Amino acid sequence: MFDNCQSLTSVNISHFNTSKVTHIGHMFDQCHSLRSLDLSNFDTTLVTNIDNMFYNCRILEFLDISNFNTYEARPLFYEFTNVAHADDSYSAIFQRNASSHL
Repeated sequence: MFDNCQSLTSVNISHFNTSKVTHIGHMFDQCHSLRSLDLSNFDTTLVTNIDNMFYNCRILEFLDISNFNTYEARPLFYEFTNVAHADDSYSAIFQRNASSHL
């Protein structure tokens, strides 16, 4: 959706209805200028693909994925590759939800 929007610095998608979405992989891939992103309202219950979702979001400073449910997502590849401010807590959200599925 926003893949390769290299000049995008922020976006308000708080009112998106994602209740029937299954694929969000590459959604913000290559958004080099993206600094802030609040996805706390995303309903990811049916999502099966999240690979490379934030790939190369090099200066992302704020990311709220606190309500993500990645229970159905397979595989989990490179979600946070080259995200300078990503820490283990982001990956832990994905892994915690995924491992509960095993």
